[in-house]
Amino acid sequence: DAATAAAWLEDGGDRPFIMSGGGLQRVDLPLRRLGAATGEVVVRVFSADGGQELANGRLAVAELGETGEAHPFFFSPFPSEWGRDFLLRVTLEGEGEVEMGRAADGGFAFTALRLPRPTLAHEAGKTRIYRYDGYLPRAYAVGEAFAAPHEDEALHLLQQNAARLDEVVILEPDGLPLPAADGSGGVVTLEDHGLNEVRLTAVMDGAGWVVLSDSFDAGWVATVSGVETPIYRANSLVRAVPVPDGEHEIVFRYRPTDFVVGGAVSGSMALFMFLGVALTMMGYVFKRDF
Repeated sequence: DAATAAAWLEDGGDRPFIMSGGGLQRVDLPLRRLGAATGEVVVRVFSADGGQELANGRLAVAELGETGEAHPFFFSPFPSEWGRDFLLRVTLEGEGEVEMGRAADGGFAFTALRLPRPTLAHEAGKTRIYRYDGYLPRAYAVGEAFAAPHEDEALHLLQQNAARLDEVVILEPDGLPLPAADGSGGVVTLEDHGLNEVRLTAVMDGAGWVVLSDSFDAGWVATVSGVETPIYRANSLVRAVPVPDGEHEIVFRYRPTDFVVGGAVSGSMALFMFLGVALTMMGYVFKRDF
């Protein structure tokens, strides 16, 4: 156990290391710095026969204390064809001495942890696609909203309410009024999703908010049952609109200001060119007739 090392080693040799399954791997090692040691502690993962180094993790000696706390080293998931049996080797690249906690069998102590990877949805050769089962729908309704005056506060509220984001939305009003919500959500159906337009149908149990899990951008405009409605930055990254009780069609359209201004300028230039050509032709005809 890496957290309960009672004795210390300067060289622990190689240790068998079993990855019990796919996912992010974490190895905790009790380490302590002796005196003015410098450099890096390197934890290497080798194939079971020790012939090939597959990965390594590094930690600056300056981050070690002298009391022997456990320090984490992280490793990305290995392909399943590499097997599950490996070797761990710990070395110091630098000057001085660093000690490792000693396990009951005489080797260096460590604790192996694993963050399981999501459900495998598709596999073809070395290509794997995983499904995250905790995702929120593309569009959904909530009956409660919290207002954040700035980005830092929005992130703080997101952390506090991470387990309730299917019920509550964190908004950054940026000077916009915040309509009251008195419902418990509703049912939202994604009717059409194009490059510059998104259409939804929402049946609300009361006044609330419809969240669209697409990136927020000031170029989008929205209507709710044909009435133009402001779009709020929601959950720091996405969009939300206030929606009253009942059934409504919600339409998001991309109309960036530079596009509108550019279109107006282009139209004006075309008009001026047309007038210029027309006046030139009139002058030509006038001269010929004279």
